[in-house]
Amino acid sequence: MLKFIDADYVANEISLMRDSFRGTVLLVEGFDDARFFDKILAPGDTCRVSVAFGKSNALEALALLRQRRLGGDILLVLDADFWRTTGQIPSDPDIVLTEFHDLEMDMIASGALDDVLREVSSPAAIEAFSKEKSKSPLAFLIDEAYGIGLLRFLNYRDSLLLDFKAIELAEHVDHDTLSVSLEDYLADVLDASSGTLDAGELLGAIDRASRAGHEKYQIARGHDCIALLCTMLRLKLASCPQAMCEEESVCTNLRLAYTREHFDRGLLARSIREWEDSHSAVVIG
Repeated sequence: MLKFIDADYVANEISLMRDSFRGTVLLVEGFDDARFFDKILAPGDTCRVSVAFGKSNALEALALLRQRRLGGDILLVLDADFWRTTGQIPSDPDIVLTEFHDLEMDMIASGALDDVLREVSSPAAIEAFSKEKSKSPLAFLIDEAYGIGLLRFLNYRDSLLLDFKAIELAEHVDHDTLSVSLEDYLADVLDASSGTLDAGELLGAIDRASRAGHEKYQIARGHDCIALLCTMLRLKLASCPQAMCEEESVCTNLRLAYTREHFDRGLLARSIREWEDSHSAVVIG
């Protein structure tokens, strides 16, 4: 069903909303983003969230709505993905980006993950893990997701047309060390993709990219981090029922742990407030 939802559909939904609502429409990429803003929006009916079902739909819907001249403000909040890394910051004043790769990474970087770990793990398990790895669970998580993120970055930058959809990251995590086998993951990605790319050359490109000084929180993808975290919990860290180690449960707990105070400290909040000031509108208040 979702594959049939295009920019026209999104623009039409917002056009219908305009029949009875003249406040700000906050257009986001997906349902998880909408849930994120449910606890962030200012009280009252000054702003409503609409889901675009993807970044391209959001951008095209904005263009369509401007052509229709319906009145009312619209603000797009989009995942930065690799745009900050490549310098592709939109000049459009009605588009703001997440501070890091995506909203999940904004939440992970905020400190909210520490509260999640306190809920599903134990101080002893966290201390033992940190001692074994000589780094915190968060630092280990980001380091492991970074390599996968670099492969995704090269795919984006160089238009490699790699297919990641069917590849389960958890299947490439060593159960003893919890490290990701980038070589095995890449082999499965190449098997799932069309083309004749060489694995050795790609691993070399990943190595070179890793020495380019890219910001890890811009490269690592939130969904990959969540998948790795769930594996870490199941194998080493959890002191809770296994159901709480599933991705949906971890994502929910992360959103619950992420407070307005976390949000207000970040770049995304500052960007939205600058937009509010320039439009005399209220989104987050």
